Amino acid sequence: MQEYYSLVARKSALQSEFSDEELAKNTDYQALVKCIETQRALIDTSVPDLASDTDFVGAVREIEDQSETTDEYDGQSWGTEPE
Repeated sequence: MQEYYSLVARKSALQSEFSDEELAKNTDYQALVKCIETQRALIDTSVPDLASDTDFVGAVREIEDQSETTDEYDGQSWGTEPE
């Protein structure tokens, strides 16, 4: 699920930076879109509870919340002292 979130975040960043025409012509962007579709299909089959868009968005937001509060370098939450 985190890989899917990462791919969608990358797609969103590209969409904010480039026009629809530029993206439509870019083969790397088209490959990214296909990869996102493949990941979504895998998630839908492996986690049937996320079949609805509402459940899926909730799960993605939960990942987003976790990634905002965890330091990716040492795994410590912001503001906590290492043990």
